[in-house]
Amino acid sequence: MFKKYKEIIYKPLRVLDIFISLWIIGITVFLICYWKHIPEEVPYHWNAAGQIDDYSDKGGYIMLIIMMYFLWAWHALSKLIPLFGIKENLFGKNKTIVPREVEIRAYNLVFSMLWICDLLTQFMLGYIILCGMFVKKLGVWFLPLCIVLFMADFIWFYFTLHKLQKSL
Repeated sequence: MFKKYKEIIYKPLRVLDIFISLWIIGITVFLICYWKHIPEEVPYHWNAAGQIDDYSDKGGYIMLIIMMYFLWAWHALSKLIPLFGIKENLFGKNKTIVPREVEIRAYNLVFSMLWICDLLTQFMLGYIILCGMFVKKLGVWFLPLCIVLFMADFIWFYFTLHKLQKSL
């Protein structure tokens, strides 16, 4: 069953998967080890300019860690897509025969977009946790950079998928 997964997903995505996992586990271990040094009142919200505008108790960061693990689990579930052979969602509901190489390229394209979104989300959450633990500003660049990176990923995905569909 997982042979099909290994056949479809190319190696850079597997490496990225390991990197995401190490990041999440590293943030968790760091939070646990550093917990007693975190001030009781930590930043809870930053405005669009990256300035701290609300504080809360440090227990709120446990929820962010839980969110990271929830997204990690959701990411793991997304790996099951090729195991069910859902081609209709990739290539439309028409019954055209899709060559195996195009199917693999399409899956890798979809997974690339999902993996990059997950990487960006996990790094955003980790950065927010680290800034909060050290009571630092996020920086004026944080929100625009996040928006630009997500939009770049979606735009790249859209145009690459469109090019792949035209090649059929």
